[in-house]
Amino acid sequence: MKYINKSFLILLIFPFFSQAQSITRNEIDEATNTLVITTEPWNGTSPEKYQKSNKIFPYLKYLKTEKGRGLYFLSFIVKTDKDLGCLREKSGNVIIKFTDGESIALKQNSDTNCDFGHYEVSYYLVNKPQAKDPNWLEKMNKHYDMLSKKHIASIAIEGSDDVALFEFEDHEQDVIMLHTNLLNSEI
Repeated sequence: MKYINKSFLILLIFPFFSQAQSITRNEIDEATNTLVITTEPWNGTSPEKYQKSNKIFPYLKYLKTEKGRGLYFLSFIVKTDKDLGCLREKSGNVIIKFTDGESIALKQNSDTNCDFGHYEVSYYLVNKPQAKDPNWLEKMNKHYDMLSKKHIASIAIEGSDDVALFEFEDHEQDVIMLHTNLLNSEI
């Protein structure tokens, strides 16, 4: 009986640790003299080999500039059957809804991507109006703090033609918190 209970517990806990178990990069970029730290977007089957559609693989990137400013970016590898059109640089958005009902919108900072079915995209931790605010760095840090403490109910990736909505099961809702915890251990 103890064996069955332990096995069940491992199966119950495993989804929490299926992503963000390692750092893929932690080094100084010699060209810009910027510290770059990136979490791994998956553990196990890579998104390219993942057979199911409609799956999202989040990861975080942290940059520390020569001036000592720390910047956070939330990125995704998106597998979807939907034709989102293009995820457009500087005009694309992601909406993250937390389980407490609060939500944040983030502005795309990666290059335009029109790769149907398999998108890679990165977002500033601020939205378009906040990016123009003189206190944008404080807002970025507030959003990072929210991502590190709140459970995710859903993530909506907005493309030029459609929106891909990813709803999270109870056992998946802390996936971004796992990334923030891992990133915090390296900063």
